[in-house]
Amino acid sequence: MKQYGQVVIDELNRVRDPLNVLSIFELLDESFELLLLTSYSPELKVKLENMFPCCNIDLNYNPTRPSTVSVEHLGSHQATFQAEESFRKRGNEAHDSPIAAEYYTLRCGKSTQFKALEPF
Repeated sequence: MKQYGQVVIDELNRVRDPLNVLSIFELLDESFELLLLTSYSPELKVKLENMFPCCNIDLNYNPTRPSTVSVEHLGSHQATFQAEESFRKRGNEAHDSPIAAEYYTLRCGKSTQFKALEPF
């Protein structure tokens, strides 16, 4: 994690408890994945936009789909494999919250081909 990444994580941790953010991970592309109940998404989006005015918040984010940049650099098959493996690794590291760990386990256990995120 780069120094900037730690600064962002520290700032995100300020909103973590009040909004029931279950896990926060910095991704390979230096973006961040936050796992939370979908009912908290609108409030989190407002808070993050106030904290980080230039951020892009994707409420339809699918952690197992590769980014466009990854597909361009690696090809579709390799980028998809990398996205799925990265998701599995985050699941193994989700020790902070039993709910987060269970979510990752269920998502990884369904199949090797994931569907879009479903709300809890």
